[in-house]
Amino acid sequence: MTKREKTGGLHGGSLGSGKTLGVWSATAVVVGSMLGIGIYIVPPQVAELAGGSWWFFGLWFFGGVVAFAGADAFAQLSTRVPKAGGDFCYQYLAFGPSVAFATGCVLFLGVFGGSIAATALPLWEFQLAKLAQINFTEQLISSPFGGGVSVASLGGISLILLVTAVHLGSERNWSRLQVVLTLVPLVLLSFIACYALIAAPSAVHATAEPGAMAEEVTVSRLLSAYLGVYFAYSGWNAVTYVAGEVKDPSKT
Repeated sequence: MTKREKTGGLHGGSLGSGKTLGVWSATAVVVGSMLGIGIYIVPPQVAELAGGSWWFFGLWFFGGVVAFAGADAFAQLSTRVPKAGGDFCYQYLAFGPSVAFATGCVLFLGVFGGSIAATALPLWEFQLAKLAQINFTEQLISSPFGGGVSVASLGGISLILLVTAVHLGSERNWSRLQVVLTLVPLVLLSFIACYALIAAPSAVHATAEPGAMAEEVTVSRLLSAYLGVYFAYSGWNAVTYVAGEVKDPSKT
């Protein structure tokens, strides 16, 4: 059986000049995709809905198990079909071009567009706004179509265009950028974790209201909380979309 027969006639491997993603770059794609804005804004919502620390940590543990299982399954698939495209390639082989095309449209027009916007906009609404002590959401710029556009929205759009321009350039450059953008939230989260373990407990005990976490736990609340957990963990399949760029996929 030829290589093309094994992949059902799918064309293409690398999107550019060659396979440039090694272990570190491929890992950065996955970790960087998972460490988006969700991990910063979701935990308080999950804690409120979970109604207790055991349920809170249990949901995160369960979400981690699900993410690991999904990542392992996709790792096997991307090793067998090392083509750029991820879900599109696998559904093409399993269900044919029609289903794959529909899936690709949903991913491109809805899922990816929404997740990119959900990362770029909160960056200006929360992180940069906090650092600059400016509410970019309330800062409006007049629009020729009437009304105004917030600085946060324009900043998010500019950020998306900038990152897109980098990705359209050299593969080596965007892989290095991905590593840097992955290290930044890792360092930040490590700092937050250390602060929470060392300094925050006393402040929490001093300000927490009695019974604040004693709300009734219901299936509906737990499912709603898990949606936030799932959103925060999403991204474990990111490297499959650039599998054609990975050096030696069976080992990486």
